[in-house]
Amino acid sequence: RIVGTREVLVNHENQVIILSGMIRPRDIGSNNVIRSIFVSDAKIAYSGTGVIDDRQRPGWMANFFEAVWPF
Repeated sequence: RIVGTREVLVNHENQVIILSGMIRPRDIGSNNVIRSIFVSDAKIAYSGTGVIDDRQRPGWMANFFEAVWPF
């Protein structure tokens, strides 16, 4: 089982990408690198923090008004 993370700064936001999956020991190269085609059950999670991420997730008050106000 492998897990790797990468943090990238894009538009003043910190973006985090997490890759996880299963590999076979024989697929690991001599330089300790494995090609992506050899990762089985691969999962990629993507998240970020910053102004854009804050705007995409409404707060509790916005959720309240969304539930009460039908228009």
